[in-house]
Amino acid sequence: MKKMLIIEDDELTQKIYKRLFRNEFELDFAISSEEYHNKYDSKKYDIVIIDISLKGTKNGIEMIKDFKNNPLFEGIPLLCITAHALIVDKVNALNAGADIYLTKPIDNNVLRNTVASLLKK
Repeated sequence: MKKMLIIEDDELTQKIYKRLFRNEFELDFAISSEEYHNKYDSKKYDIVIIDISLKGTKNGIEMIKDFKNNPLFEGIPLLCITAHALIVDKVNALNAGADIYLTKPIDNNVLRNTVASLLKK
């Protein structure tokens, strides 16, 4: 089974992702960079979904940069999904290394199709 890392601090959004992807992926959730490093630092994933606003010391943009500089994440698609709708946030996320930037709320079918598309690349 493919593995998905979801870095999201909103519980409702986590529940939605779990419901959408639990039959297709082994899911790991973290609410911060610290939780990710404590639990999953050396685990290999097929795809990562990350929010910009997170608990802890690093935001999603900083984590995307960290992932892009980590050989363990080479070639792993990074999907940034956030409530930040400003163009500057999108530019920052894409410049950091996100493959796709989507804003909440997002249609479940669009999300599923986006994930499927990223995995085909």
